[in-house]
Amino acid sequence: MESSMYNMSQQVADVLTAYLILHYPRMKELQADGLAVIPMEDAVVNAGASVAELLAWSSHLAVCGNANPKPSQEAPHSPKKPSNDSKIIDHQSSVID
Repeated sequence: MESSMYNMSQQVADVLTAYLILHYPRMKELQADGLAVIPMEDAVVNAGASVAELLAWSSHLAVCGNANPKPSQEAPHSPKKPSNDSKIIDHQSSVID
């Protein structure tokens, strides 16, 4: 996929594919014979899967997208006192300037 013809990385193709799978039910609802729906269904069948699996993947992605990530629990850190070396370096820097 990383050829000059397409000029697209595999990661970009993966994200776009996941986006299409996620929104497949809505696209099917809006226009069942649309330009995005029919080729997607054909590609899924050619890959050896079924349209039911496509719907299952879509549901799974929707659940993953709705999950709220837990904020990381970082320990509060107190401001550090400058070390003696740091004080000396700062003093020498101010004297030089």
